[in-house]
Amino acid sequence: MPANCSTNGTACCSYRRVFPNAFIYLEVYGLVLPAILTIAGMTGHVLWITRGQLNDICRLHRSVERGSQASDREQRLNLRYTRCVVAVSLTFLACWVPYLIYMHVCIAFLISDTKWNSTTHIVLSCTGIGSMAVVPLVLGLANRQYTEPAFKLLQKLRDRWRRTQGTEDVAI
Repeated sequence: MPANCSTNGTACCSYRRVFPNAFIYLEVYGLVLPAILTIAGMTGHVLWITRGQLNDICRLHRSVERGSQASDREQRLNLRYTRCVVAVSLTFLACWVPYLIYMHVCIAFLISDTKWNSTTHIVLSCTGIGSMAVVPLVLGLANRQYTEPAFKLLQKLRDRWRRTQGTEDVAI
């Protein structure tokens, strides 16, 4: 057993031997944080492009109708775009901010080299990492290609259940 290990060997099984603090700082502040900021920037850029395309569509629509006021269809498009921006922004905040808080709290405890309550660590890690896992679910639920088959299946099941309920009522 090496000289710097305790008698029960727990000091030899520390992440600090494999991942020194410099590596953890590099990973968090050199890779993960810039990646999240890049994702936010790319999302903003996509929304900006979408807004430009929506303006072009509205302009073409007005030129065909030869009217200067916004039509009902144009207002519906603007409302749909606004809902999309709000949904994307809230999803991004709800899914990434808890993870960022978790990372910074972990780094703060790493710097201070103090022990912290395992319950706090479990709650923060589950909230932080779990919120990131919600992103694919939200994106999948927002896409009609994924939700439409499930909706049709649930409709069929509901209709079948109603038919069986209707025949039971008649039999009574």
